Amino acid sequence: EALSMADRIAVMDQGVVRQVAPPSDLYEFPNCRFVADFIGKMNLFEGRAAGYDAGLLRVEVAGLGELALPGHPEVAGEVGIAVRPEKVRLRRETPSPDSISLHGRVSEVAYFGDASVVYVRRDDGQSVTAHVLNQARSTTPNVSVGDELWCCWDPGDTLVLAE
Repeated sequence: EALSMADRIAVMDQGVVRQVAPPSDLYEFPNCRFVADFIGKMNLFEGRAAGYDAGLLRVEVAGLGELALPGHPEVAGEVGIAVRPEKVRLRRETPSPDSISLHGRVSEVAYFGDASVVYVRRDDGQSVTAHVLNQARSTTPNVSVGDELWCCWDPGDTLVLAE
């Protein structure tokens, strides 16, 4: 509710203000893991900053390899790599090398009328949640439990959370 009604929102954690910003900034550009998770759902992967080149932060992420992401040169050490479920696209074919992607099997599909939430799990246990709009009038889902799919997203939609 606060996202739709407020001009600015303060997010607090145990009496400490973590971020104050307009709703869209809180959602799209949270400054830490707590705010990212508090304001909506998030896919989160653990990574390690590996350097900064040509304006991009290099991050090693288990199961995803080395990623070049928008980030700050002062970021170092352990980081969280996050992407919102609505930014994740599902593909049956191998995605372009320009996107971040992982391959897995659909473990669950939750239908909500206008959208479905699709849970994709890899053999190593890593999982991704995708929100998919139900754009066609049908009672047959686009994906089913057991389908093998690629989850992919644009590197620009990826957040690097140092805290």
